[in-house]
Amino acid sequence: MELKDTPFEFRHRFWIFIGIFWLAFACYAVDHVNTIQFLVEKLAHNGSRISEDELARILFLVSAALVFLGASIRAWGTSYLKTEVMGDKRVRSERLLADGPFRYVRNPLYLGNLIAGAGIGLLASRTGFLVLFFGLLIFGFRLISHEEKELSATQGEPYRAYCKAVPRFIPSLWPRVPSAGNHPHWLDGFLGEFWWFSFGVAGVVLAFTFQLAHPMRVYWIVVIGVGSLGWLLRRTLLPPAKPEPTAKSSG
Repeated sequence: MELKDTPFEFRHRFWIFIGIFWLAFACYAVDHVNTIQFLVEKLAHNGSRISEDELARILFLVSAALVFLGASIRAWGTSYLKTEVMGDKRVRSERLLADGPFRYVRNPLYLGNLIAGAGIGLLASRTGFLVLFFGLLIFGFRLISHEEKELSATQGEPYRAYCKAVPRFIPSLWPRVPSAGNHPHWLDGFLGEFWWFSFGVAGVVLAFTFQLAHPMRVYWIVVIGVGSLGWLLRRTLLPPAKPEPTAKSSG
């Protein structure tokens, strides 16, 4: 998939991602049926022996599991990139990083976005789920196009050889290139992706509180509370540091 990108999109990718999520949940204004509610009704009508409440709880836990999986992939990648590099407004291309998840797939952070986004999208309306999933997919490939052009221009043949060996978006089951010998910064990676993990925690809480009067209010309270805790831990445990040059950058 090749999509023409613009440098503006890469520089402001964080806010565009926020806009995609906002637009997805704003779709409740035109589609009032929650995706999980829709799936529960479909499964119940097809003769499921599990009660609707149990089906809903299972699907909320599936939502949380997808978020945790996507967040873990991102944390794995961020532990090698460092969050300062990942959030840079330009593609860091001084050296090629081929370690950790980058040995299995060239764009693990965008893959993590899509998986976690699918989990969060289950809490949106049916239309919102589609907007979120395909919005993240299309915008992710636009950013990938921008990064790959920059890296190909600066890294030349080594990067092109890396692209031939490692899949672009669907990960290999085994490493496709040798380790470059870099060491992960696990605390940096985990705390750098704490906001994503907060959605997973909130999904678990929602699985056991969805029968309350305002379940989504509980969900967003948990997201904000856990996410803020992660931000405080990062500020406390990881003081600002000068980013190391690397050839991978992703939001």
